Amino acid sequence: MRESPPAPSFLRRLRSFLGTQGLIFSSIGAIALLASIVVFLLFPELKTSALILLAIGLVFLLLSLLVSFGRVRAALTGRTGRYGLNTGITLAAFFGILVLLNIIAARNNQRFDLTSVRQFTLSPQTLRILKDLKEPIVARGFFVASDQLQYSARTQAENLLREYARKTNMLRYEFVDPEQEPALFAQYELKEYGTVFFESSERKVPVYTLAQESGTSVFLEQNFTAAILKATGTKQKKVYFLSGHDERDIFNMEAMQGYGLAREGIERDNYEVTNLDLSITPQVPEDATVLIVAGPKKDLLDQEIAPLENYLARGGKAMFLLDPDPLPTFRNILSKWGVVSFDGVLVDPGSALLGDPLTPVVPRSRLFYSQVTAGLDAAFFPGATFFDSYHGKPIEEVNVYPFLISSRDSWLETDPEVAEFTQGVDEKGPLAIGIVVEATAPLEGEPPPMEEKKGTTRLIVIGDSDFAINIFFPLLSNGDTLLNAVNWLAEEEELISIRPKQALRFLVVSPREWRWILYSSLTFLPLAVIVAGGIIWWRRR
Repeated sequence: MRESPPAPSFLRRLRSFLGTQGLIFSSIGAIALLASIVVFLLFPELKTSALILLAIGLVFLLLSLLVSFGRVRAALTGRTGRYGLNTGITLAAFFGILVLLNIIAARNNQRFDLTSVRQFTLSPQTLRILKDLKEPIVARGFFVASDQLQYSARTQAENLLREYARKTNMLRYEFVDPEQEPALFAQYELKEYGTVFFESSERKVPVYTLAQESGTSVFLEQNFTAAILKATGTKQKKVYFLSGHDERDIFNMEAMQGYGLAREGIERDNYEVTNLDLSITPQVPEDATVLIVAGPKKDLLDQEIAPLENYLARGGKAMFLLDPDPLPTFRNILSKWGVVSFDGVLVDPGSALLGDPLTPVVPRSRLFYSQVTAGLDAAFFPGATFFDSYHGKPIEEVNVYPFLISSRDSWLETDPEVAEFTQGVDEKGPLAIGIVVEATAPLEGEPPPMEEKKGTTRLIVIGDSDFAINIFFPLLSNGDTLLNAVNWLAEEEELISIRPKQALRFLVVSPREWRWILYSSLTFLPLAVIVAGGIIWWRRR
């Protein structure tokens, strides 16, 4: 009689049972590993729990490997296993390269602003100021976390301050909830929330939010930069606009009249802008970096002439934006610096805005003197006049350069009732709409003693003031023309740049470009469709 085989031992039964549970163990291990990663990334305060889950996952994966070792070995040594192993090695190498690239990118961080208006890029002026910081600055913002409007303002301020902190190690920032830390808030003696303080070792300078029509509040880059200058004791350079003669109003935001956007643009370049009335102030202030005369409609009073002439003779920097038929006192002042004025309106049918010959366009090819016009595209000047240089001037004392030139088809029309060029009467183009002057002394008058001079006199004369009014300031390079001129006069040539355009932009085209757009959209495209249809019909016929 045959003996029955011995009953399987307990260990053999356990091994057989575990072998059938390999899939369950591996699933539990994978889930535990995934859970540990999620907890570690989303709940960093639960780091201990994440480590426990990681340990559990590794244990179950190891257990699955042990109980299914035979099947794993067979799978790896078989043909399918070898292909799978190669695939795994390839994937591991691919992810390893990705990790390495991320490590290199993290250690060599570069950011690119791809927005059309460069809204996340700090201006060159701000970057220079941050680079020159000599002492630490702390920016401390006070915002109530539960207030939705303040939360939005804080987010905007934090984004801006983060850009500042990325450019210098001398600035750090923090935010305080005044309801949670009332004692710290009381130290600043504030009456309202939503304020950012810039602090140095000696000064505290507040920056308040600016209310918008939508009800939101914002912070502006120029306000933060100006606060840094004040906190460090650095004085902002001042730009004065002459007033009292019906000049353009720098606080007027009307589209067709004011210079409000021009003032804001100069302030964004970190200048302090204010008016100057020489009938009240007996002289141009000593802190005047640049003096701008924008479209005066009344002549200077007798007592205003000498202060202006003395300012220029001492090495002053001034910009004259004069409309057709300049007033006598301004003509006389400019003539002493080699600039000759004329009566009449410039007509330029060969380079006109939207076919209007009284609005000449100066393209890049006719923008000269690159210290002012570097990077400019084109600018237009509605109702302009022109200036010329005094020929025969002593070149070592006064240098006059035209930098905005009209086309060869232009002329200076002296009779408004005649719409065509008159030989021998009208001045034929090309003509200088803009003039640059660098001089050590005027052509006329007694120059001041050298110890009284503040440097070389610089002048920019443009035969139009309309080009920089609010409605035209954002278009083409009109605004940049004015702002670059201010920086050149202020001897800040390194700050001359092309600034971000406003989010609302306009398309301004020449008559030739407009005709191309019209004909191509109404004629060429439909004709191309008809031709393509005819070819397809002929081939299928």
